Amino acid sequence: MNKKSDKQFELSPVNSGTYIFLVAIMLLPAGLIAILWALNPNEFSSIPLWLWPVVFFIGPLLILISMNGVRNPNVIINSEFISIKVSFIKKKWAINELLRDQIRMVNLEQETVLKPKWKLMGIAMPGLRSGYFRLNNKQNAHIYITDYQKVVYIPTQKGPLLLSLQRPKEFIDYLQSL
Repeated sequence: MNKKSDKQFELSPVNSGTYIFLVAIMLLPAGLIAILWALNPNEFSSIPLWLWPVVFFIGPLLILISMNGVRNPNVIINSEFISIKVSFIKKKWAINELLRDQIRMVNLEQETVLKPKWKLMGIAMPGLRSGYFRLNNKQNAHIYITDYQKVVYIPTQKGPLLLSLQRPKEFIDYLQSL
């Protein structure tokens, strides 16, 4: 936040189950290699030494770096734009591109036409959908969803935004008051 007129809203954090899922994914390659090595150690003597750090450190490190950005995702709003920052992605929309009178809270379990169907760019795992997705209604949308029951739907001229926020009612009221 640079200016006094900027208002920051926190996106909902990912739940602990998502972090457990990520730890399991990080440990999976090492566990599989350990099992295969125990079953047939002679096969591993031909693997170049430079490949071991790649398998055990670089892959998990990339996952940790990307998840560090998901720890503090936020939305910044001022009189000119709305900006979303999640992990490596930072995206801005001009306030006049938003269809503010149509912003509302949705439950994606009930309004399945707005539910993400295909990931075009981003991350999709239990407890987190973040990035650019194709929805069931065939629209492309930027999304950050941690809870399907409390999602703020923000239609724009370039496609909707779907966000899980910690204070959704306050966020909607603020956007509609601009």
